Amino acid sequence: MRRPYGVKIINKKKAGAKGLKWVMGEVETMSLLIHPNIVRLEETFQDEENLWIVMEYMPGGELRSAVLRDGIFSETQARRITTQLLLALEFIHQNGIVHRDMKPENCLLSEGDLVCKISDFGFSVLVGSDQCLMSFCGTTVFMAPEIFGDTSYGKPVDMWAIGVMVYFMVTGTYPFTGRSQRELTDAICGGRCNLKSGRIAEGSASLRDFISMLLVVDPNRRLSAREALKHPWIKVGMNMGNSIRDETESKRHGLRPRSVFRAAIIALMAAHRLCYLRYCRMLENNSCSAFTILRNFRFAVSGVYEPPCPTLDCSGVFARHPRGVRFLLPMLEVSRTIEALDLSSNNIDNLTVFQQLAKTVSQHPTLVSLNLSFNPIPLLAGRGLLRLARSPQSKLLHLGLDGTLLPSETIAQISAALKEKAVVSSAAAFTPQLTPATRSLEISTSLSRNNPCLASPRQRFGLPHSPFTRQPVRKTTEPRLPPLSNTKRRAGK
Repeated sequence: MRRPYGVKIINKKKAGAKGLKWVMGEVETMSLLIHPNIVRLEETFQDEENLWIVMEYMPGGELRSAVLRDGIFSETQARRITTQLLLALEFIHQNGIVHRDMKPENCLLSEGDLVCKISDFGFSVLVGSDQCLMSFCGTTVFMAPEIFGDTSYGKPVDMWAIGVMVYFMVTGTYPFTGRSQRELTDAICGGRCNLKSGRIAEGSASLRDFISMLLVVDPNRRLSAREALKHPWIKVGMNMGNSIRDETESKRHGLRPRSVFRAAIIALMAAHRLCYLRYCRMLENNSCSAFTILRNFRFAVSGVYEPPCPTLDCSGVFARHPRGVRFLLPMLEVSRTIEALDLSSNNIDNLTVFQQLAKTVSQHPTLVSLNLSFNPIPLLAGRGLLRLARSPQSKLLHLGLDGTLLPSETIAQISAALKEKAVVSSAAAFTPQLTPATRSLEISTSLSRNNPCLASPRQRFGLPHSPFTRQPVRKTTEPRLPPLSNTKRRAGK
């Protein structure tokens, strides 16, 4: 049986490089978010002219069209849709993503059973747990007050939009209006929403309380998706939400094992890609995304890093942005094969970076060589490097400090400490080590030699001796020759 799909066609020439980058960001986000209430991305492909995005088909159309076509929703219908949107938003926010364009036009319905799914992630962005967004984007009537201000914003902007959407579903109008864009903006920023008159007043007190807790000007006091799911107005219909989950689970159990396995693999790959995307966005926010060595997929996903060879050459890599060394140190900590690290010519002059570097190197199990030449090392960092050179737990034997700002006396002390450590380590390498087994064998042999009662079973029963024990001198029964002196004396007589 053939299934219908929704297809979005983008003309690459009209979109331009910036537009295509925007679209590919949306595609990447959709591929990472797999949830029953998020429109599923099926496939993407392109030809010379167009980019084709194949998505799950939702025959019910947009939520806004359904309200305008069929009339306002009852509280039960609005609650059912709102619950699904909150479940999807909770999942999106848990993955560190802000949608930024929540509105009825971006919520699609199935046909007949009021299953609602979020679509259009064109404005979505990965922010982690921080409130760090500053761009002005979205649809004005659904935009939160903090977007209009000079402060940063984050996930609460999606919850404000949910409040506006609930108001729209049960009344067919918007909570904030104005004869001009300026008046509308002032109404939103002032939070001037009347919930005591008009159609909204005909709703239940629980509904009005739910909307009022979402349309709070202060984002810190606004309900999160998880908190909104616990609100009494939503909890009344949670049995309906449970039935949705049960239906989803029953469909999943009805799949063939191969399909289940394939879905699990896709989900795992999506989770890995999401981890990597989050890690790359973190590097980008710290102006370190240009460093190829830091964009290591294995480290971002599993926290494991092993370079192809034991020498890690980073000479001059961080010269334009020395603080990027901070993001290299966690990779160095988890490595167990790096023996030499070259950080020369990187303009490292931050005392904190040197302190973190010294701590990492002192605890590293295999690193024996570190090159910090041609870096403007601060004088206070010299003490830490001297402690590192003298540290008995450190494996470091060579420290390159040519062309630095450190005094010659400090460099001489560091060099002497490393030479002393090298002598001690080489002497320890050639010292024969007596194993516990050999030591106990020698002790038992000496005891048995001094006391026959403590002789070993080998000695008592006449078995061959161990090659590690000294062979006893056997007494012969043959007659001895007389001493030479007696023989001469007798011959003389």
